[in-house]
Amino acid sequence: MRSDLPGHVMGIAMTIDPRFAYMLTTGGLNDFDQLVDGEPGQLVKHKQGRQVRRITLSDANNVFYLHRCAAPGWLSIVRQLLHLKKPTTPCERELAMIRVTERLGIGVMTPAAWGRRTVMGLPRQSFLLVENVAGEEVMTLYAQSDRTVRMQLLTAMGGLLGRLNGAGYFHRIRLRDLICTQLPSCGKAPAHIVMIDREAARVHSQRWAPHRCSDCLARCYCKLVQLHQDVSRVQMSCFLRAYIEAMAQGDRSLRRKLLRCTATMVQKLTGEGGKYATITPLPWKHLR
Repeated sequence: MRSDLPGHVMGIAMTIDPRFAYMLTTGGLNDFDQLVDGEPGQLVKHKQGRQVRRITLSDANNVFYLHRCAAPGWLSIVRQLLHLKKPTTPCERELAMIRVTERLGIGVMTPAAWGRRTVMGLPRQSFLLVENVAGEEVMTLYAQSDRTVRMQLLTAMGGLLGRLNGAGYFHRIRLRDLICTQLPSCGKAPAHIVMIDREAARVHSQRWAPHRCSDCLARCYCKLVQLHQDVSRVQMSCFLRAYIEAMAQGDRSLRRKLLRCTATMVQKLTGEGGKYATITPLPWKHLR
């Protein structure tokens, strides 16, 4: 990326959360060029113009993850303009979804700094630096745990998904998108979980509708079973109870309608030619 372009052609914007200003400055993480073009920390993910790097400052307790991405393709920019949307990068959309999640009172990773470079007003590079979430990856914890802990994790996940869907956000959630920060001693209490990796194509809410909830539920369920084949009826029932309660739509008629619509969508996804044709789903119509 050329840095000798005139100021009216190229623009740079960077923001550091005041809570992290001293820490990032003393750790050398307050320089835009270093964050978007340098090689700080350790590379942990690299795919299609996007990187995630793990950065540990002098104090081993201060760990951050640097998400950065190159310019979106011109086709993506044109598509966004045609839909009267301001062109954005994945890092910017991830930050937007973090803010949405915060407003809903859901635990989510904390942004420490973010920035973008533009040319002629169009995004070319951006980054998002987030604080590490102390805890255990839910996907790993789920695979290693007994039925009681799995029930706690799925109850927490169902409640989280219900709050998102109830607010008009129908993004799918996977176990790998969650960090468990605490397991209550009471086996019936839901786990405390925090969301990570919040980048999404749509950052605005949609009108609430049962079919959107059912589509989201079915796809989340199929992904869960694809990765962990031993999800029981009891566990999914706990998931659904937490989901309905969190969505503040607890009437029995809606519950029956959601179960019926979700069962139809699961059957479609797992049937011949479906995206999840390799899995054997639970009989959703029998869930309570």
